Amino acid sequence: MASIIRPSVRERWLLPQVAAITPQYIEMTLRGALAGAHIPQWELFNLMEDTWPRLRKNVLELKMAVRNRRAIFEAYRDEDEEESSTATERMKLVSAALRKMQPDRRSMRALSTTWWGTSSMHGSRA
Repeated sequence: MASIIRPSVRERWLLPQVAAITPQYIEMTLRGALAGAHIPQWELFNLMEDTWPRLRKNVLELKMAVRNRRAIFEAYRDEDEEESSTATERMKLVSAALRKMQPDRRSMRALSTTWWGTSSMHGSRA
């Protein structure tokens, strides 16, 4: 995989401060989100996280649970049947590949800085 997709901090700075958000801005964001545009959908959820502490707490709990989850792999099988030897081999291959996966150091270095030379991890909630 040539690159890793991660949330960009720069997009978090596109929203105005909560005090500066007008009803017209909310209407524009809602209309864009309802039309299926990804940026307004993201802005709407980001605004909800910024102004709704319980949502922020629950999202963080969910992210931490997913992050701390240990993957358990099972070979594919139809109901009431034993798994085939091929399915078991494929399950072992996938399990080993995912457990031994290591990031490419050059890609990680490229992702660790942004065009303005600071770490992209500062200010990120993810």
